[in-house]
Amino acid sequence: MKIKDCIGKFEIISAPDEHFFFGYYDLQPYDSKEERHLAHKVKFRDRLPDKNDICELGYIDLKTREFVKLAETTAWNFQQGALLQWYKDDDHIVYNVRTGEDSFGTQILNIVTGEKRTLPLACANISKDGKYGLCVNMSRIFDFRPGYGYSDVPDPHYNENIPSDDGIFLMDMETGEYKLLLSYRQIAETFPEKPFSDEKLVVNHITFNPSGTRFMFLLRNFPREDVPWDTQFITSDLDGNMYLMTNYVRNSHYHWKNDTEILMMSSHNCDLQNDYQLRTDLQEEYIS
Repeated sequence: MKIKDCIGKFEIISAPDEHFFFGYYDLQPYDSKEERHLAHKVKFRDRLPDKNDICELGYIDLKTREFVKLAETTAWNFQQGALLQWYKDDDHIVYNVRTGEDSFGTQILNIVTGEKRTLPLACANISKDGKYGLCVNMSRIFDFRPGYGYSDVPDPHYNENIPSDDGIFLMDMETGEYKLLLSYRQIAETFPEKPFSDEKLVVNHITFNPSGTRFMFLLRNFPREDVPWDTQFITSDLDGNMYLMTNYVRNSHYHWKNDTEILMMSSHNCDLQNDYQLRTDLQEEYIS
């Protein structure tokens, strides 16, 4: 049965005492044959998870409508789960895990052989070819918006607004080697706008373009009583050469249409009202 035949007809799984979800909206849950749908399985949905809450990871067989468990993790949230996704082919999945009391990592699992590889940083996004991962501080995200980060690991840069040794990391998914590609200080000094650039900053969302040659990210400031949070929309290549698409305005819910065009909800040049805009990377023009 094809995906289009399922839409609006029935639930793909029904288990009244258990809760299933996928997350995130820009990830593909189906395998290449459209026979299996990745899923997270948890026992509750009425509170935020902590380090002791286990999330089962697996897929739903679309023929039998049964859940097949493949792994589990305690690094997850309800917005994005453990960023569970297929990795390169139908035989591998990738997801985030806790690697210690104060660290998170990425795990790649061969679901046929059971072989696992654990990488030293948790990925926020992975290029479609599986070559690179973009990694950010999940504890900092949790402090900013708990629904998107992972709990119970203190941010070592909690008291720093724009640290010079934290920001966006680029990780080789084969070797696990990584480097700090863009620090918060570098970003703030390259694109300063007061008062936001002096506030505590966080990268909340980050995504490769389809070919993995460039990525975009949303840089936000922690709000204070007299300074609300807003968002810089920035793109970059893999050498850290950044381009400012918009300064601090309302930016949210984006998706790469192709390697150069990005659809986004934004208030940029819209009299502070949100509007969907089709933006072209490395250009100021847009279509509302």
